[in-house]
Amino acid sequence: MSEPTTNLSANLVNVVSRAYDFFDDFRPQTKSVRYNYREATSEITFLIEVPSGRKRQFGKVKIPVREGYRLKNMFSLPEYNPVKAAYTSDQGYISFNPKELPNQSEYIVTLNGDVEPQTLDEIVHLKAPEDPTRSKKEDSYWIHSAIKRPGVMKDIYDDMQVDNVDISLSVGVQRCFSNSIPEDVLSVFDRTRDLLEASNEDDRNRILTASRRRTRARRDLSTSPAEAADIVRSLATAENIQDYIRVDDPFRERNINPGTPKQHIFPETVSVDVTTDLDLDRQAADGDITFQKKSFEEFVEGKIDDEILS
Repeated sequence: MSEPTTNLSANLVNVVSRAYDFFDDFRPQTKSVRYNYREATSEITFLIEVPSGRKRQFGKVKIPVREGYRLKNMFSLPEYNPVKAAYTSDQGYISFNPKELPNQSEYIVTLNGDVEPQTLDEIVHLKAPEDPTRSKKEDSYWIHSAIKRPGVMKDIYDDMQVDNVDISLSVGVQRCFSNSIPEDVLSVFDRTRDLLEASNEDDRNRILTASRRRTRARRDLSTSPAEAADIVRSLATAENIQDYIRVDDPFRERNINPGTPKQHIFPETVSVDVTTDLDLDRQAADGDITFQKKSFEEFVEGKIDDEILS
């Protein structure tokens, strides 16, 4: 059996051609593949015909299990009964003797296995911008995912699905905190950081100066600096931020991660992960991830007024 002609990379050609050549004497009539982009796995299903005649008497159904692919199941049609025929394993192939298969002429065979990351890169194109389109109220990030070379894929497969196509991007939130937190509150955080740095250097004069500045800065606070910092940190949780993130169909929000700020009380960015599914009917997905920054600033400002300055 000759390899299908494609313009894909060597890695993808290898995966596809091996899948296409899984059968020695019995050519598959229907081929479908389902990729899980997130898990880097695939499941390939074939409909094969094993008619009565010379091939059934002397041929073999050979399925390679090397290169990460394994036999998942086999069913006979039209009853869709599971087939547990005896097989041999030799030189990387599982071989079925057609004479020992049930007395049906059509079978569905499914293989599953792992997919190399570079192969997934040849299958799906992803685009996520670093900088958003900005307005006074919102920041909008246009994202895109698509099956590469869908015409070639249609020549190879009768059906193709790519599930859990994930895109991750960083959404800037630092300005929301900087614009919403009053200067006297930010000053307390700055003076606290100065005091800690002086303590680490064991500089007595610098420690005394930083301590006096911190005491003056905290006079307008209704809580301690530590409590104020905890309140601000609590505003940067995924639970709070997700209320101000809007994800367009056909994408779905998967995860929001603000991380752990190292130098500041609040994060500079949050990671927003979204996902979608693609197939040969819906070959591409486009949409916006929108951060409602003005509304989030108002939320932060209200919490600071109520819990730190009141």
